[in-house]
Amino acid sequence: PRNLARDFLREGFRVFFGTWRRVLKQAGAVRAYRRRKDGLNRVPDEAILSLDRRFHAPVPGPGEKPRVLVVSAYVPRAGYHAGAQRINNALRRLSRTWRISVLAFAETEEEKKAAEGLDYCEDVEVVIRGQSPWEPNPFGLNPPAVVKEYANPIMKEKVRRWICSGRFDLVQFEYLSMAYLLPPHITVPCLLTDHEVQVLNFKRHISFERGLGKLFALLGWMKMLRFEIAACRRFRKVIVMTREDANALLSYDPSLSVVVNNTGVDTFDLRPAPETEGNGICFVGFFRHRPNVDAMLFMADEILPLVRKEAPDVTLTIIGSSPSPEILALGERPGIEVTGRVERIAPYVHKSKVYVVPLREGAGIRGKILEAWAMGRPVVSTSVGAAGLNFVPGKHLLLADGAEAFARAVIRLLRDGALRRKMVHEALKLVRTQYSWEVKAEELDLLWMETLAESGSRFQGYPWRLKDRVVS
Repeated sequence: PRNLARDFLREGFRVFFGTWRRVLKQAGAVRAYRRRKDGLNRVPDEAILSLDRRFHAPVPGPGEKPRVLVVSAYVPRAGYHAGAQRINNALRRLSRTWRISVLAFAETEEEKKAAEGLDYCEDVEVVIRGQSPWEPNPFGLNPPAVVKEYANPIMKEKVRRWICSGRFDLVQFEYLSMAYLLPPHITVPCLLTDHEVQVLNFKRHISFERGLGKLFALLGWMKMLRFEIAACRRFRKVIVMTREDANALLSYDPSLSVVVNNTGVDTFDLRPAPETEGNGICFVGFFRHRPNVDAMLFMADEILPLVRKEAPDVTLTIIGSSPSPEILALGERPGIEVTGRVERIAPYVHKSKVYVVPLREGAGIRGKILEAWAMGRPVVSTSVGAAGLNFVPGKHLLLADGAEAFARAVIRLLRDGALRRKMVHEALKLVRTQYSWEVKAEELDLLWMETLAESGSRFQGYPWRLKDRVVS
């Protein structure tokens, strides 16, 4: 209605109604022609609008690699947070057989400069994200954070131009928030990596709210549910981190094509080191992520006092970038150190005897546990923190929910050296055989190849060397 009113005011009465009269008069003839000439109508309008490479791109030559565009909420990089590290590690390995371009948001000039290290990419362009207060959101139906934070008009136009350029055979969006930027009428196969299924995350958050806060949390969950399911329906496949995440999406729409591709860990860069003296415990997280902030407040306020009753000399090291004011305030307490962002986490983790993951909120898989295993440190985690991992409680990690149970598990590991050594040994075997980046990149490589074959890409007849591998 708004567009009709605008056209009426701009064009005037005669032009507006005259145009619509002629359009409606011809509509019947157009429909009849299409029925009669069905054989000529083989290329859909959407394919022309999106310059689909299936129809106009040349047949691939010998040794030519398919082109992939990755649209990311963060610059792929090491040492920033788990999502950016996952993208960086996977793309670096996939670049051996794919021609990769990256279009990414950055939050700071420092992060934008980090894109210069993406030497494995053909093209990289980074846009400072900022905010988009003028993006329309009628009745506030879409999650305000997504619209306000990720609707940058410059990025929106770049995404449209890059996808519609006809250069790419496959497009992958990283993070649900970036799905907002997918233009309409795109037939180039597009995938979405939903790093943390938000309907599951928001649903867990409701249980921690009280009174009016619970009502607002419920409303936020309903908005996110509507947005996330609608966004996932627009993609050929949705990649999630855990089976629990997949089941959460499929419970709302069983027709979605959901694939589990867990995150991995660099088992060559992260290696075990001998234990040090002292009763140190540590946590690694990205503190613009609310569940990590909640986890450390829970640890410092409720768990740590219980642990100190049995081990008064215990210390807590909180490692990770962008510490919030609440986290910085914890660093002023005795026995708690807040490091902020560090170049390498290994030296800080190796100073600790136990690695803790007291998460109560969130979804997805926890790369932090994989890193702890690779660095040879025993882990105590909540059920939420360990979700999606293939482990045996008591063998690979200790599982504990609630402050008292978690504190008992930490004390047990601090006191029992034999148990620590046994768990480190078993966890190392598990992470090296199931969670190395080589294994995960191979799974993603197969998924990309299958997507091209299913979508009728110009590479569908290409000798792909498809093996009898299964995507986990």
